[in-house]
Amino acid sequence: MESRMKFAVLFLGLLSTHLFAGKIHQIELAASKSCVLVEDSGVKTLECVGKKIALPSGFEPNLFSVGKDHVCMADSKKIKCVGNIAIEKDIAGIKILKSGRDTVCYSSGAGLVCQGVGVATLLTPPATKNPQDVIVGKSHACVVDEVAPSRNELLCWGSNKFGKTDVPNTLINPLHVSVGDEFTCVLDKVSKNQNKVICFGKSRGNRTNVPALVHPQTILSGKGFSCSIDLLNYWGETELKCWGQLGDLDGN
Repeated sequence: MESRMKFAVLFLGLLSTHLFAGKIHQIELAASKSCVLVEDSGVKTLECVGKKIALPSGFEPNLFSVGKDHVCMADSKKIKCVGNIAIEKDIAGIKILKSGRDTVCYSSGAGLVCQGVGVATLLTPPATKNPQDVIVGKSHACVVDEVAPSRNELLCWGSNKFGKTDVPNTLINPLHVSVGDEFTCVLDKVSKNQNKVICFGKSRGNRTNVPALVHPQTILSGKGFSCSIDLLNYWGETELKCWGQLGDLDGN
């Protein structure tokens, strides 16, 4: 039975609640808009609320990403971006599609391609072997790259103001990465049963002062803050822990 779900999102100081019929595959929020990929009766459609951008008709995406003034979509054969980033390319098998404020990065294999109208240095990503997790911010970006089976490296590029792309050489096996305003946080697998969160870059407002975490499972950053779901014990109890400028909820 197909489900019906209310999707509530806070943007531009207004709370907007929308009811979608069908299976929700993906939700993304940006500063001026929020979008959801819904499958109803076997057909996938992208629906957005907030700042209006004309979406192409007859395109059934498998994944999408949202920036300040653009939306990008990919199906099994093609990528399309509309808004202030206009892209239409025949590329099969896109597995990563991530947007920042004015930049989009995508990959269908070993390499990573970035395009946009923002910071020029964001458009020259490093060489990668098998990108696993990509995050694109306002002026810098990072990728978790699988360089060998079960062994990852973190690579960052773009503006290095405040050292936000200076990856610590103490990382063991990074799993996920997030970026905020002038800082970077990474979830590092330090042993078989232990993860650790490390943040670097601009420290103002305690952005890089990670609190004590037992076994962090996730990492997500906003403009001046970060949050992690912390696994407290073997019984599965979890706690959401956040740090930084928690009153600043304006996304990157």
